[in-house]
Amino acid sequence: MQRDQRRQELSHTLEDLYREYRPALQSVSVVPVGLTKFRENLHKLLPFTKQDAREVLAEIRKWQQKSEIEYGDHFVYAGDEWYLLADEIQEGREENRTGTDRIDRIFPKESDYDGYPQLENGVGMLRLLITEFRQALEEQRKKFQAGEFVFSSVTGYASYPVIRMLYAELQQAFPGIHPLLYPVRNDFFGERITVTGLLTGQDIVKQLKGKELGKVLFLPENLLRSGEDYLLDDMATGEISRELQVLWKWREIPEEIWWRPFCAWQEAAASILPRQEEPTPMRFRRTGSAWKIRLYFL
Repeated sequence: MQRDQRRQELSHTLEDLYREYRPALQSVSVVPVGLTKFRENLHKLLPFTKQDAREVLAEIRKWQQKSEIEYGDHFVYAGDEWYLLADEIQEGREENRTGTDRIDRIFPKESDYDGYPQLENGVGMLRLLITEFRQALEEQRKKFQAGEFVFSSVTGYASYPVIRMLYAELQQAFPGIHPLLYPVRNDFFGERITVTGLLTGQDIVKQLKGKELGKVLFLPENLLRSGEDYLLDDMATGEISRELQVLWKWREIPEEIWWRPFCAWQEAAASILPRQEEPTPMRFRRTGSAWKIRLYFL
């Protein structure tokens, strides 16, 4: 599907959904499909560009404005990846400063997410992460005095700019804390897969060997299979620890330790949720008498 056709299909799809199913249809999320390197003999799909992302967001904003007038909500919500790829300051959030502050301003305000109806699909996760992290940081700033401590953590390239911004704020609040953040390239599934949840142990070990890791390496919980200590490639967390000669932790962070503030990103989720490749175009879910849709954009 060529780019012009993709844009037309998105516009027609949102128009049909809005006209035919509102108000029973409460919300729609639009997310880009993930493309792995395992695509031999499959239909060619073009990766999205910055311009593509900006056009997708413009189309979404058109329907948000219409819905806000007619129903008092935004109705259609863009996956966080679109905002990261588009890399443009949101309307009404003019850039007053440079540097990491800009990352915050590429996402909509929290109120624009209407209580995060599509959070389970990863939509709004980074805005919620920023909000909860800053709240936790402010609370802990009043309680703890940080000593000198160096730790490391990993993330996918998609959420790296956001986590880097939050770590800078953490270090400003607690100068003794020295976070080492390493974005990990996904060689296992392919470089176009940039979410943290699809990283593998072998890529983490290969890319972190020989680097400064501090006293402990924090692994985001969404790297692990549910209820297990294994990553997608069957590598155990203990094996990562042995290979890198560093202690590791995830989820359980002692309450009395001063690095508690940054557990907000670990508990709230350190990255965008992974997307499926080649999904059916729409996924419907009923909640009571209302409906939600996750719309994959190919």
